[in-house]
Amino acid sequence: MDAARARARCGAFPIRPASSRDWNLKGRYSLRTAVDVYGKSYWDNHKYDDLNLRATVGGVYRTARTETAILLPCREGAAGTAPKPYGRETGLRLEWSRWLTPRTQFQTAAECKERYDRRKYPRRLPCQCLGHPALLAAERKRQHWMAGTDVSRKTAASDSDLYFRRGLRVGLRRANGAKGFSAFAYRQRRRAPLRRRGHHQRVIRKDMEYSGSLALWNRRIHLWGITPKLVWRCVKTRSLTIAFYGHQKANAYLSVQQNLL
Repeated sequence: MDAARARARCGAFPIRPASSRDWNLKGRYSLRTAVDVYGKSYWDNHKYDDLNLRATVGGVYRTARTETAILLPCREGAAGTAPKPYGRETGLRLEWSRWLTPRTQFQTAAECKERYDRRKYPRRLPCQCLGHPALLAAERKRQHWMAGTDVSRKTAASDSDLYFRRGLRVGLRRANGAKGFSAFAYRQRRRAPLRRRGHHQRVIRKDMEYSGSLALWNRRIHLWGITPKLVWRCVKTRSLTIAFYGHQKANAYLSVQQNLL
């Protein structure tokens, strides 16, 4: 049984604590720090545990309508029963946003990062660039609309590590008194060149990736001032190449968030 099937047969729960804060400096400048821990822990087979720590630090400049941030993210991955580091990721991220109207905001971001993997032997992995060319958010009374695009490109010497993705996302968040819900949908097209085993001709793999999530909550249900959210998420991949198969998965979980500052 391969590792993917073994992980599928194990029971897992996601881990996603996060914390961020902007520290005011002189004038319109501030220092932004953020820590994000995410991964999965398998309660019946801890050797497949996978945890990632992403730390970000950088400077922020604000005016009445715009915000510009230059950030330095760094991610460290660890896996196994006694988590051992297996890789590091460093990069540069630029963010810019501007209020077009009192209720509408335009946001854009670009990130370039490089991975270093040392699981089998130390080696540098290809550079990956991410971009969010447009992200439009509009507030209307008690609801919040969001629409945006995503572009990511990964360069590498090996064809198996190359890909180019283009995506479109939409979202809605609405609150009606104590009750509320949020829904997000994501559609992405992936293009990756591959070399099939036993064939010298290069095959271009094209996939359509879909993702959707729905969150429900009621502020009357809370514990220590924290309102849990019931989240349902579904992911589906449909291959446009006949030689490959698609797959899908869905899960539901409780999400707990609290602003400490």
